[in-house]
Amino acid sequence: MTLVATDEAAPVLAELLPRFKEQAGIKVDLTLKTAGEAAALLRQGKADAVMTDDPETEEALVKGTDASKRLDVMYAELIVVGPASDPARIAGMASVVHAFAAIARTQSPFVSRGDKSGLHRTERSIWDEAGIAKPEGAGKWYVEAGGDMAKALGAAAKANAYVLSDRAAWLQFTSRGQLVVMVSDDPRLQQTISITLANPAKHKGANADAAAAFAEWLVSRETQLAIGRFALGGEQPYAPQFGLSGK
Repeated sequence: MTLVATDEAAPVLAELLPRFKEQAGIKVDLTLKTAGEAAALLRQGKADAVMTDDPETEEALVKGTDASKRLDVMYAELIVVGPASDPARIAGMASVVHAFAAIARTQSPFVSRGDKSGLHRTERSIWDEAGIAKPEGAGKWYVEAGGDMAKALGAAAKANAYVLSDRAAWLQFTSRGQLVVMVSDDPRLQQTISITLANPAKHKGANADAAAAFAEWLVSRETQLAIGRFALGGEQPYAPQFGLSGK
């Protein structure tokens, strides 16, 4: 079966997909795209399922009959990282909205993914809440990388800038320079990752049985526990949707 997923889900999928093949005998061919690109591929009948972090687009796929079902699978934790010098004085803030407001107020360098991904949309919604409707027009302090998380983190490290990242990408990023974690644990920073299945009634070539089997496997107790236990650098960047204990 063909699965198109966002890069936030890639690290845990690299561990899960071989397990699924071993247990179910089904091979999953994975392609990484932004949420919008993934949705477009499903509409074109080029994906059996998509795993994305954009609930609005996922619901639109179901309402438009391109998709038959959507299931929440897990949460990816987002964090704000920035230079250790912390010019905006946001380290340890409980509210990411207040942190963004401080970054804008001090015009401290900030790098955005700028790629219309689900994480980019989350970032834009935080700016909206902070009262900065169009940060790209607010000054030279705001720069769009126009790429994935690795590209944005690299640009932030080079410029000693703040950036909104998913924790999994941060844990895999090695060229950190002076960047450190500034803000985390705000409920606003939980990014829901869901699986949306192509509707075989509309897309006749869809491998619906395999996609349904994979979706049910993802939300099974065993797999949910595995998601909660998954670690990078000794940290757990994901939380299972059903809040099962990994102990």
